[in-house]
Amino acid sequence: MTSRGFEVRKLFLRPAVAVHAWATGQPWEKVVTLSDLEEGTLAMLVLRTADNLRHIKILSDVFPEASKTAETAIDLILREPVVVK
Repeated sequence: MTSRGFEVRKLFLRPAVAVHAWATGQPWEKVVTLSDLEEGTLAMLVLRTADNLRHIKILSDVFPEASKTAETAIDLILREPVVVK
């Protein structure tokens, strides 16, 4: 895209790696270290990710597989200490 004159935003992979680590069961302390974010910032990232996944989840009539995957992902990331159940 750059070679064609389009502006390209830098892609930050660390937040995605951190959410993936959290979703796969890594301890919170390890995920905080991996993310290089403050705990509150990381918690907000997880909550915003869950909110985005909820939007995908409601598309079950059109995208049933993506909807089910989003539902599973929500369950994996919304756990203590991000949320208190």
